Amino acid sequence: MRAAIVRLFEVALARARGAGDQSVYVIFVDEVPGLFFPPKAGPSRDARQVLQAAVDYFKQAGFTAVPIWRMAHDAGASVAGAARKLGMEAVMVGTSQRNAVWHLLRGNVLKSLVRELPPTTRVWICN
Repeated sequence: MRAAIVRLFEVALARARGAGDQSVYVIFVDEVPGLFFPPKAGPSRDARQVLQAAVDYFKQAGFTAVPIWRMAHDAGASVAGAARKLGMEAVMVGTSQRNAVWHLLRGNVLKSLVRELPPTTRVWICN
């Protein structure tokens, strides 16, 4: 997640209810260009706000949202790695109304995500 997208929350909630789940994982990746990570790193303000919005939304619906923050050079590969380690059956990605450059960058994230996920893990794109 890069922004709190209520439609994504709604779709994730409906899928979780349909599957009989009681919780969902919410992943935010702070993508860092270059070769090195900052020495003192923690979640960005955007990450904290989005993850808190997700936790609050799912709590109101009677679900538990498990917030996961990651820092990576490749957001798609980072999400895929987390999904693989957690044994996820599906990854949901939200889109927003942005300019052409943003869509190009998001396209690269999606390509990386699909390339790195196990073949049995589905990708859902929600807008």
